[in-house]
Amino acid sequence: MTSTTPPIESRPTFKVHQLNAELARICNPLFKSFGVDLITSRILVIVLEQPNIGLGDIVRLMALPQSTVSHQIKRLVNQDLIARTANLTDKRLFSLQLTRQGAAIAEACNHLSQDIYTRLFRDLSTTQLQSLNDGLTLMAQCLTRLETQEIDPATYRSAQ
Repeated sequence: MTSTTPPIESRPTFKVHQLNAELARICNPLFKSFGVDLITSRILVIVLEQPNIGLGDIVRLMALPQSTVSHQIKRLVNQDLIARTANLTDKRLFSLQLTRQGAAIAEACNHLSQDIYTRLFRDLSTTQLQSLNDGLTLMAQCLTRLETQEIDPATYRSAQ
């Protein structure tokens, strides 16, 4: 690792931010036709792919605060897209399932997502796509380790 940090627009962390912003800009108008946005569509597809998943698992997968995911789930329950079932052994926990309407929207979102994925990565070889995925996985692992380290923001404050 070099001691010189590149300008912000050349940092992989900023590139990830730009990619997510671009995905939202392109995808939100498309997902809007299903009555959802990019984040909501991701939650629906997660529940489609993993029926009976718990809230904590969605929080972990989405890397969002529990309060944000809880709010999204509550909204999806109120829209009759997701149903919650209490855990038989621990009433504080519940699992999530798609309703009939939720399953239809999740399927449509998943097909649209797959189409976007195919178009986005069609110019990459299998090896390039695997390398990209490996690099992003490594970044996520490094962020997980970084989270457990003490970082004092005051260290970086310039003298005023």
